[in-house]
Amino acid sequence: FILKQIGPLLALTIFFMGIIVYCFAYTIRTIIKQKQFSVRLMDFINNMTHEFKTPISTVSVAAETMMHPNVIHDEEKIKRYGTVIQDENLRMKHQVDKILQMAVLEEGTYSLKCTPIDVHDVITKAVENTALQVEAKGGIVNCTLEAESSMVNADVVHLTNVINNILDNAVKYSQERPEITVNTYNPNGSIRITITDNGIGISEEDQQRVFEKYFRVHTGNVHNVKGFGLGLSYVKLMTEAHGGGISL
Repeated sequence: FILKQIGPLLALTIFFMGIIVYCFAYTIRTIIKQKQFSVRLMDFINNMTHEFKTPISTVSVAAETMMHPNVIHDEEKIKRYGTVIQDENLRMKHQVDKILQMAVLEEGTYSLKCTPIDVHDVITKAVENTALQVEAKGGIVNCTLEAESSMVNADVVHLTNVINNILDNAVKYSQERPEITVNTYNPNGSIRITITDNGIGISEEDQQRVFEKYFRVHTGNVHNVKGFGLGLSYVKLMTEAHGGGISL
C-alpha cells in the first residue's frame, strides 16, 4: 500500500536525479574536452609562431645584408638574397593558406568538384613525388595497386592532397631509411587504399586522437619535425566529404 502511494513520486525523483547526474557528468566531460582543446590550441599557436619566426628572421637578415654598402652594388649577391626573400615569403604564404583553408573547410562553405578519376593515377603521381624525398634518405617506396576497379567520382585536387599528406607524414616521421608501402584493393565493391611505413610509431592512446584538429603527438624534447596538427584532420574531413572513411 505504501509503495503504491509513493511509487509515482519515487519514480519521478529517480528520473530527475538521473537527469541531474547525466547533466553533471556531461558538464565535467565538456570541461575536460575544452581544457584539452585549449592546450592543443596553445600548442598550435606556439608552432605557428615558430614557423613564422624563422622565415621572418631570414627575410630580415637578407634585407639588412642587401642594404650593406659592400653588397648593394653587387648584382649577383642582390639576386641571391632577393631569391631567399622570395622563397621565404612564399613559404609563409603557403602556411597562411593552409590555416585559412582549414577554417573554410570547418565551416562547411566549400564545394567539391567531383569528376570520374582513376585513383591509381593519383597515387602514382603522389608516389613519384614522394620517392625523391625517400630516395634522398636511402629509403624505398613499394607501390602495389591490385584494385581491378579504380575509378571513383572525386575532387582530384583534394584527393591528391589527402594522399600527399599521408605520404608526407610517412617520410617526416621515419627515423632512418623510410620504407613505405602503398596498396589498393576492392573489398565489397569499394576501393581501399592502405599506406604503411616504418616510422617512429604512435602510442595507442594517441592513435585515437590523431585526426583531431590541432592535435600533435608529443615527442618530448624532439622538435625536428614541425607542423600545425591540421594535416590529418584535413585528411579525415575530405575523406568523409567524399563518402568514405579513414582509420589508423
